[in-house]
Parts: sequence; structure tokens; C-alpha cells
Amino acid sequence: MVEASDLSYAYQGTDGPVPVLRGTDLTVRGGEFVAIVGPSGCGKSTLLTLLGGLEQPQAGTIRVADRDLRTLGAKELESFRQHVVAFVFQFFNLLPTLTAWENVLLGLEAMVPMPRDARQRADQWLERVGLAAKRDRFPGQLSGGEQQRVAIARALAKETPLVLADEPTGNLDEETAAAVLELFVAAQRMSGSAVVLITHDAKIAARADRVVELTRGRLHEAPWVARYGVDWPAGSPPAQAGRGPA
Repeated sequence: MVEASDLSYAYQGTDGPVPVLRGTDLTVRGGEFVAIVGPSGCGKSTLLTLLGGLEQPQAGTIRVADRDLRTLGAKELESFRQHVVAFVFQFFNLLPTLTAWENVLLGLEAMVPMPRDARQRADQWLERVGLAAKRDRFPGQLSGGEQQRVAIARALAKETPLVLADEPTGNLDEETAAAVLELFVAAQRMSGSAVVLITHDAKIAARADRVVELTRGRLHEAPWVARYGVDWPAGSPPAQAGRGPA
């Protein structure tokens, strides 16, 4: 589903370029759930924007669903973002003047052509995240966890082969985050989409099929995260984790 190879990306700082990705590689299989962990500012969100075709790498290649993103024109990239990838963000990004159902439907209306079953899909996915009874409520009438469930329904209703999630439970308390994650994982399994999810929470990372850590601009397999957590300095897990130098 995803083949990213030798990616490089740097921001322009006041004193010159600030590299965040340095020869980064990532492969994600269809239907796989991959969690990315790492310290704040290490480039995790940047990597997600590249995989979603929102930015272009300064070097390297990205193939998603057999599409080479660096060769796509503006219209092709727009179609890619409509039909191949869906986003779930930490901040829910719901329109306050639309109901929960209308927010989910809006994500489908952005697809060209709009799916014929768009209205039915909006109903189905709100039911799958447990919000069928609140379909006509506005975001301001929903709790934070409920708003994030609407955002998840909006993303998964597109039924794209890839979902990119950037700290989707970061604004929720621990109990609500756990409940939302359970719904997200169940819905993702139902849709069969591959998921790349950024998190700082080891409990959330533990639900993934695979965990990778981004440090010093590169990704490393990190199966120890679920057991030992991610609170120590980057690249310095406990010795008993059995992991070599990053």
C-alpha cells in the first residue's frame, strides 16, 4: 500500500535548513495498522503530510496504491486525496454549523464523483461508531470523544485504502481515548483500510500491528514500545528492551 524510500525533508530556519527526515524508509501493507512514535518535533506529522500528498519530499520516492506521488499533477493529486487517502486529526476539524451526519456526508460530497450511496454510508458509519442516535446534533452539542468519533466516521466513510491519523486521541482524557481507539480499530478492521497513526501513547501504539520510531530523521522498528513505553529520551530505551542503537 505504501512504499516510501529515502525521503528527505528540511524546513527553512532562521539559520538555514533544519532537516527532519534524512533518508526515511517506510513500507505499509494493505490492511496493516502501523503506529509511529517519536519525540515532538522529530518529523512525524511531516511524514504524514508527505504520505497524504499534501507536500512533496525534497528527495526520495513515495508510492501509495501503485501511484508515484512525485509524478502526479495538481488534478491527479486532488483525485488521490479524494479517493485513496483519508485523514483523522487531533483537532476534530468539524464544521460547527453542520450536524454530525452532515459533517460525515460533507467528506463524501468532496469526492468526485460523489458515491451514489453517500447518504446511506453516512448513516452506516455513524452507527458503527455508536452515534446513530446523535446524527442530528451539532458539534457543540457533542463531547470531545463524540466529536472525534464523528471525525473518524467522516474519514472511514470514504472507504479509502489508506487512512492517516495524527494523534487522533491527543485531545481526549485517558478513558475516552481508550473507548475511541477501540471504535477506531474495530471500524478500521471492518473497512480493511491500511492505517498509519502517530501517537505518544504506548497503550495506543500497542494496538497496532507494527510500531516504528522516528529518531534523527529515520524510522526504526520499535516492538519494545508497547511493553516499555515511550517516555525515555529518544533512542535510549531501557537496556532490557533488547534494542540496539538507533
